[in-house]
Amino acid sequence: MSDKKDVKTGAVNAEVVKPETGVKESEQTALQQTGSMVDMIQAVAINPDVSVDKMERIMAMQERILDRQAKQEFASAMMSVQRDIAPIKKRLRNDHTDSSYANLDAVNRAVTPIYTVNGFSLTFGSTDSPIPECIRVICDVFHTGGYEKQYTYDSPIDNMGAKGSPTKTRAHGSGSAISYGRRYLVAMIFNLTLTDEDDDGNAATQMDVEVKKITEQQGLKLEGLLDENSVSKKAFLKHGNIKSVYDLPAAQLTGAIKWIKDQGASDE
Repeated sequence: MSDKKDVKTGAVNAEVVKPETGVKESEQTALQQTGSMVDMIQAVAINPDVSVDKMERIMAMQERILDRQAKQEFASAMMSVQRDIAPIKKRLRNDHTDSSYANLDAVNRAVTPIYTVNGFSLTFGSTDSPIPECIRVICDVFHTGGYEKQYTYDSPIDNMGAKGSPTKTRAHGSGSAISYGRRYLVAMIFNLTLTDEDDDGNAATQMDVEVKKITEQQGLKLEGLLDENSVSKKAFLKHGNIKSVYDLPAAQLTGAIKWIKDQGASDE
């Protein structure tokens, strides 16, 4: 196959996307091969002449195939999330440390609606860290395709003030460390762009997130799409945690369109 040059970017790309499906040829071939393999496994499974030992090997093969497919879906959804999340800007500063910060609530407001509409969910926990004066924060990332991945971050327990004297209880310091670790794990997992990124782990400051909203024309198209798919506007606003269709952040437009179409398809 000869290389293709992208007209918009000028980049050389050997992958060809079929216009009728929007799927790369390599991805379509992989899906077809996976489907054929599953069909073969099912056919062998109902054959009474197949031994238990062979059946176990076949089942193990099927598990590997399904796991690979789930990983592909995970990677594809992750790409969509990273494409749709806009840079998060931190504007307020901590005068004691002369640094800016992004707090956990602000990061969650910016990214949660985007990663959930793409099939991801996150759960957090903590445990002892092998590093002294740290707590290990754990994040399990689940995708609706069946694949999950665990990330960890050893967050320093901060109970000291800017001048080096204790200003927090041990419990308060641990809580601050966990919030800090959660924030950094989310940033790491989704490769967030945080401007004026902080280095010192002082998690007790606030942040402003600059949000660009959809245009009036895009809002009208969304309202038309809601009507076409018989999706309640109230349900859409609740899902997006917004008061009006026109309050939708521009970065969430692609995910919102997908959600509306999925809701319409599920009602058929």
